[in-house]
Amino acid sequence: MNKTRTPRDTSGRTTPVQHETEVPRLPHEHDESADSQRTDARQQDLPARKAYGDAEKKQPDTGTAPVMNEVYDRQKRPKTVPR
Repeated sequence: MNKTRTPRDTSGRTTPVQHETEVPRLPHEHDESADSQRTDARQQDLPARKAYGDAEKKQPDTGTAPVMNEVYDRQKRPKTVPR
């Protein structure tokens, strides 16, 4: 399958062409295309804004990083051999 882009097309949309006829895109072509990657900038900023607000309010970290770090450190400590 050939994908072509006309010089007039500046949207980043790729169009599959078979035998010089435009055909519908397959599901994986929708997923991988540049025009399907666009998202609202506000949607992308929401997690960062929430995290910033939580840090400003001095709320405790509820992530798994502190627990995972403790488990990792416990496993990497040198083992003491009883005498």
